[in-house]
Amino acid sequence: SVAVSQSDCMADIGSAYQAAGFPEEVTSVPLASWSQSTKKRYRSPWRAWSNWCSSRASAPFRHRSQMC
Repeated sequence: SVAVSQSDCMADIGSAYQAAGFPEEVTSVPLASWSQSTKKRYRSPWRAWSNWCSSRASAPFRHRSQMC
């Protein structure tokens, strides 16, 4: 399971990639490509999604097959 910080979408995505077995050298490339304005735009929706998942004891990155 991936820990979710509630506030940092990029860190949460990076953690999910690493939990899936991707090395940090690979995950840092797409994460670094996001502009500051994109990160800012995703912050509020990410917080809402993360809170919704937390209220249902679910991880935001859990694959559908893991939910059964």
